[in-house]
Amino acid sequence: MEVESGKIYRHFKGDLYVVEGVACHTETGAELVVYHPLYNPLKLFVRPIEMFFEKVPSHGYPGNQERRFEPWEGER
Repeated sequence: MEVESGKIYRHFKGDLYVVEGVACHTETGAELVVYHPLYNPLKLFVRPIEMFFEKVPSHGYPGNQERRFEPWEGER
């Protein structure tokens, strides 16, 4: 999957996040997704792109989302 800057993604636990962009780790070259929660735009997070889209356990969490983050098409 490809990450889109400025797009809203839903975390599998329910919160919404905006992707700022993709950064490159200076030592390893790994791609890191830079994003912030809608509830606090001043707080930034980074996560390896592989982990951003990894599959999550299908039990113990609300909803039926397959991946950690999925594009959000609903309203804010």
